[in-house]
Amino acid sequence: MKDQEWSGLLKIPSEEVIKELRIELGKANSYIKELEEKLSSLSGKEVKQQTLTCLNGRVKNLEKELNSSRKECNKVVEHNLRMQKQLFILLKNNGNEWRKI
Repeated sequence: MKDQEWSGLLKIPSEEVIKELRIELGKANSYIKELEEKLSSLSGKEVKQQTLTCLNGRVKNLEKELNSSRKECNKVVEHNLRMQKQLFILLKNNGNEWRKI
């Protein structure tokens, strides 16, 4: 049962998953060593400057994402308020029609 197809999905053997994860782990470790070598070759001032530059870039990206999220949130709130108003109008009209019957 474990190796049979279920809902159009095939089970991936755990050995294959482990193999792929080991490859990705090796890539990540290699990248970490490369960054550590670059870091050790730079002087303290250069490291601080590059770190500040990197952090400033991240802050700018986060500010952009925050502004974008705020705009999207405002759109959703405005849409919900419009829908709420329409619902109240419908309920009011339907309530009056029920009273006539």
